Amino acid sequence: MKDKLDFIELTFMNPQDVENSHKKIFDERIFDIQSSTSTIIEWQCLLNTLKKNLFIPCIDPLLYYPYRVLKIEEPDFEIELSSGKVMLIEVTRATTMRNEALRHQLSKAGDKEMAEISNDMFTLEKPNKGEMRKNLIKKGASLQGNVMYGWYAEKQWASIIVSAIVSKRNKVYSDKVDLLLIEDRSLPYSYREAIIKRFEFLKSAIESDPKTLEMNVFPNIITDTKKAIGMIRQDNQWLFNPLFLPDG
Repeated sequence: MKDKLDFIELTFMNPQDVENSHKKIFDERIFDIQSSTSTIIEWQCLLNTLKKNLFIPCIDPLLYYPYRVLKIEEPDFEIELSSGKVMLIEVTRATTMRNEALRHQLSKAGDKEMAEISNDMFTLEKPNKGEMRKNLIKKGASLQGNVMYGWYAEKQWASIIVSAIVSKRNKVYSDKVDLLLIEDRSLPYSYREAIIKRFEFLKSAIESDPKTLEMNVFPNIITDTKKAIGMIRQDNQWLFNPLFLPDG
């Protein structure tokens, strides 16, 4: 494997190569001004999934070495497997415009402020300019945001995931994609029970939508979820199953 992570291609000869690249992709010192944020996020999502796959195996072809990962466009990645076959991967994000606006505000605030988690972050509407500043508070201040009762955030998350799948389903190249990988680390998470609930609501949302339930693209759909892999679809079968990493 190359010492430099150049955002074009990587070859993995063994599991240690996967772990080394994962460490590098989250090291901000390797980013240059030519590297787009979206490209970095796509690589991070893929490397997160490859590393998790070492501990909770769910993508069998990516447990055999060597294999080569090439960054392309439409879809996002081409992986040449040890068998000689090619796997095509598309990456999308589970997020909202309000959440991204809040993250942008927080990035400008530095370490003096923090963000409150509220209903705003889970709604799909576009925020007004500067609207999300109200979610920023000084570190150490009391939290005063809107309380999310019941399973509001989990239900909204299910809608966001369905929206992400549908938007990618409409791409002209969708029928060529072997794995739809959803970067699911942008929206805030709390605890294991909440993650399980999200997938329960996702199951209901997809099963109530015939067009999505019966779609003939994306034989495999996985979420890169914090401390878990979310198996939404595998070999054309719907699963809705979060697989949690072992403690430690």
